[in-house]
Amino acid sequence: MTINKRPILNIHRFTSYMKYACRSARRYIPVIIVSLSILAFVKHAYCGDEETTTLAIFDFTNSQGLITDVSEKLTILAFAELSKDDKIKLIERSEINKVMEEQDLSQSGLAKQDSLKLGKLLGAQNILTGKTYYMDDKVYFNVKLSNCVTGNVSGVSKSFDSKGNLNSILESFSKEIAKHIAEKIRQAKKDKDLTSTEKDEKGN
Repeated sequence: MTINKRPILNIHRFTSYMKYACRSARRYIPVIIVSLSILAFVKHAYCGDEETTTLAIFDFTNSQGLITDVSEKLTILAFAELSKDDKIKLIERSEINKVMEEQDLSQSGLAKQDSLKLGKLLGAQNILTGKTYYMDDKVYFNVKLSNCVTGNVSGVSKSFDSKGNLNSILESFSKEIAKHIAEKIRQAKKDKDLTSTEKDEKGN
């Protein structure tokens, strides 16, 4: 009668095999790291950043709701300053004009409700509107940030001597607008995250 004997584990052979496996794995670590880096880049490039906020800037107007050289220049400068913030995605003016034509609306004298409606149609989370006023020897600027979902509004206003260097005034105020808007958007994001966390904690 033949008795089948189980093979006895060769500890030396097993140890050699494990060393070989470890050496082989180390050779592929750089490849794995590079692959993961490429995947992260592709996700950022094509899927976007979850933290990014979409903003539509409508042409600023004067007190009569008309677009002037001053209000138009401030709009352009504000767009340029805000475009430097990688957490804010700006909707191109050509896209805004296209949707406005489809809705048969004009940016001159655009009502708040129309602005919010357009913002939603454009896929914007926030919209930026502004007005310029002249009174006595002062020029006044009033810019408002409106949330398309909640309707909440925050603004920044400032006055300057109308006899001053207008280009310097507009450049200075556009930087102030960008700083204020960025802070408000980030604060709104923090408040939203905090509210979500509190709801999750209550649910648990």
